[in-house]
Amino acid sequence: RHMKEEKFTTGKDDALKASELAPILKVSRRTILNWHQDGVIPAEINIGRVIRFSLPEVRKALKERTYA
Repeated sequence: RHMKEEKFTTGKDDALKASELAPILKVSRRTILNWHQDGVIPAEINIGRVIRFSLPEVRKALKERTYA
């Protein structure tokens, strides 16, 4: 009897690396990492050195910061 492999959704398919997010926002990879380090944008996944970002959440944070 075979057990079906369950797939867990972590949102990682939607989570972007800094190098993938940077060209979308027209900034450098370093800027993305600086923004994260300074608390400007949230990380979707942050485990050790692995940092991934949700584009909708990043856009929301930047928009709120612009109007604050």
